[in-house]
Amino acid sequence: MVDENPEAGTVLARDAVRLSPFNAFGYWSEAGADIRHGRHDEALAAARMGTEIASRTSIGHWWEALAGLAALRGGHVSAAIAHYEAAYYRAPNFRAAMRHLVYLYLEAGAAEKAARVLKALLRAEPDFSAAAVLREDYPAITLRRSGLAERHEAALAALAKAVAAD
Repeated sequence: MVDENPEAGTVLARDAVRLSPFNAFGYWSEAGADIRHGRHDEALAAARMGTEIASRTSIGHWWEALAGLAALRGGHVSAAIAHYEAAYYRAPNFRAAMRHLVYLYLEAGAAEKAARVLKALLRAEPDFSAAAVLREDYPAITLRRSGLAERHEAALAALAKAVAAD
């Protein structure tokens, strides 16, 4: 945010929300700033406000995913699942939502749901793999930081083999 200065980003985001409380992008910025500062509950609240506004647009799935990210960072697995499901249902080819859902479903013990989403993810991203998610250059930093990627690496690899065999 703002040349790697989250304090400046926080000030600008709060100003944006104050000046235009019905602009979803202001809440996006505020949520992003809160995430950068580790204020995950505040980030989730801001993302949800943005989601309420953006849900009437064709890009509302991005705000749902941001809310899912904030919920995941805050350790709220069921809330993260709900937001990522909403993002996925609104945009069925949205790979970021699918990636997170696969791991979140595994975390919640819902292997059947994880398999269903993994099938869709493999159609959208044929080279997806548990090993790829663990690489630093793969766009899934929250999955790595949360420990989900490492914790479910073997389960996801096995699930991917089972899905491929279907």
